[in-house]
Amino acid sequence: RAPALERTAWRLLPPHDLQCTTTPSHNVLSSTNIPTHAFQGSSPGTHCLEAPASAVFHNNQTQEAGASEAVRSEARASERGVRHFTMARTRYRFSSEQRPHFLTNTIVAWLPVFSYPDYANIILDSWRFLQSKRDITILAWVIMENHLHWIATGPELAKRVGEFKSYTAKTILEKMKQNNASILLQELEYYKLRHRVDQTYQLWQEGSHPKVIECDEVCWQKVEYTHNNPLRRGFVDQPEHWRYSSARSYMGMPGLIDVCRDWR
Repeated sequence: RAPALERTAWRLLPPHDLQCTTTPSHNVLSSTNIPTHAFQGSSPGTHCLEAPASAVFHNNQTQEAGASEAVRSEARASERGVRHFTMARTRYRFSSEQRPHFLTNTIVAWLPVFSYPDYANIILDSWRFLQSKRDITILAWVIMENHLHWIATGPELAKRVGEFKSYTAKTILEKMKQNNASILLQELEYYKLRHRVDQTYQLWQEGSHPKVIECDEVCWQKVEYTHNNPLRRGFVDQPEHWRYSSARSYMGMPGLIDVCRDWR
């Protein structure tokens, strides 16, 4: 049985991030559940290197007791109708400085919500609002069938991204109900994280994975990565052929929303 921390990380993050949030199975102190405080001040797995044999023996006893207590706790929670949840730590942070950030927002379980234009258009409307009413500048963007990337900068960016996710989730769910999208709604209810006991559905995975962009070279890399997403998936032959992307704007063609290209 995989540790609870690892199960959570698998559910929240795409495959390329798993190695950053789990502890290697060959680690002698990672065979059972690991408390989240064990990772404070150290990278995953480094807290137990070169542990003496006595420490290993003591830790095994502690882990067995902790595992038993975790089972009892989960059983008690089940009796109360509450599912247990362990939060994974994240390395992503918004900068306190007003810099461009590369952002990623993903639908729970990678469900193909944006295969339907009605829901993609809600994202576009929300971005237009951020640009016109919240002084957020968008440098590049792409909407794929189950996630989106965008590069943005502006005052209180972390707060605005949170508002963006909250508004789009509420509006998309309302639209799904109007469209009688019962299968999608059932899946969004099924894949809702266990600690979200105050809501019926969950649209977005937690976090926006903000990555600070500190130079033009990195910004160009992120712009090209964003625009090449549909190309890598084999959906189009050229980035500008994808309608839901700012690649057209960078080619001098009309786009669905305005973007700032003069950032260099």
